[in-house]
Amino acid sequence: VVVPVSYLNNIEIRLGGVVYASSDGEVFCIMDESDWDGEMRKEVNCHYSSDKNNLWLPYRIRQWPQSHWSTIQEMEYAGRTTGERFDAHDALLEQVAVAFP
Repeated sequence: VVVPVSYLNNIEIRLGGVVYASSDGEVFCIMDESDWDGEMRKEVNCHYSSDKNNLWLPYRIRQWPQSHWSTIQEMEYAGRTTGERFDAHDALLEQVAVAFP
C-alpha cells in the first residue's frame, strides 16, 4: 500500500475486518540499517502496541534524502543509548510529511 507519510497518523491494521493495531495506541519507530536504505529512501520500523496486540510494521519512504534521514537516525540512536527515547514516529509526521510529502 502506498500512502503519503502524513496518513500514518491515522492508521488501522485490520485482520479479518477486526482492528488488530492502530495509531490510537502507543507507536514508536526505530531507524536501524536496512538493505533497502539508499541515497533517496529509508526503511523505518514502527511498533504499534495496545492492551491486546503488538505489531512491527516497516515503512518504506521514497524521495527522502539521506542527508535528512541520517540526522533523524542519529537522534534516534542517541536516544537509545541515553535512555531518553527520541520519537522518530513524531519526526516522521512533523518533519518528513511536511518537507517530503
